[in-house]
Amino acid sequence: MIMESPKFYNQSESKKEETPSSQELSADSRLDQEEADRNVQRQLEGITEDNKNAPNENLREYIEEHRDLFKSRNQIITLSELEEIGEEVPRLKSYIEDNLIPICIRYTETVAEFDAWLKQYAKGDMTAEEFEEKGKSRSRTHDSMIVDFKIIIREARKEIGEQNWMNKFEGGRATYAKLALQLTAEKLLAKK
Repeated sequence: MIMESPKFYNQSESKKEETPSSQELSADSRLDQEEADRNVQRQLEGITEDNKNAPNENLREYIEEHRDLFKSRNQIITLSELEEIGEEVPRLKSYIEDNLIPICIRYTETVAEFDAWLKQYAKGDMTAEEFEEKGKSRSRTHDSMIVDFKIIIREARKEIGEQNWMNKFEGGRATYAKLALQLTAEKLLAKK
């Protein structure tokens, strides 16, 4: 029979005591950790403090051209409703402004860029590897956006209770994508 040494047992016990469980972390510290994780993700995506709220110059033009796609019919939640949640839950206000909206804008930029990438690839101006890498980058941006939506939903649910819009994401990735496009259009078209 193999026995653990007392020293090894004591070391593992002390490590367990040092690490707080996720239940012990306050909502603020979880949100802070998630925001730190998001900042790392944003750096990987090339989003900096200087450009996080600045869409590329062609994005407004793209939205204008595809205005019908961005109309807010059957929209899960509007930008003004999200801003109201931010007013009710102050710690979410900055998260919405600094994380959710910029990643929605960045995702919409990748949608606009995808047409150009497709044309470049079809003409042979882009290799399959380059096209695949751009697709991966777009997918990472989409994943980050979904995480941000889920954080907002979870934290809002804790603070203001269950809301009808929180249960309308059953369409999966496409539902999040459509909402991101709609929120971006609302944000950018409102600045005109």
